[in-house]
Amino acid sequence: MTRNPILKWRQEKGLTREGLAVLLGISYWALARLECGHRETIKPEIAKRLKEIGYPGDPNRDYCAWREELREELKEKVRRVLQAKNEKP
Repeated sequence: MTRNPILKWRQEKGLTREGLAVLLGISYWALARLECGHRETIKPEIAKRLKEIGYPGDPNRDYCAWREELREELKEKVRRVLQAKNEKP
């Protein structure tokens, strides 16, 4: 399964979730929800702050692409489970 690009970047930089949340001006839990994919998009002000602290790409584009890829992976997984269930005697 692919990894959230924001989470991957945070870990590569050696930042804790608490630390990045402080830098972004959001709560630990808001960042946790973002890293888990609970948001449809990244708010523009958070994307701007990510860029200001060195995020290398377009945070919102990368995040939305990751969510779509994750959605497709999960749909395929569900399809395989249902197919296997239907094939059992």
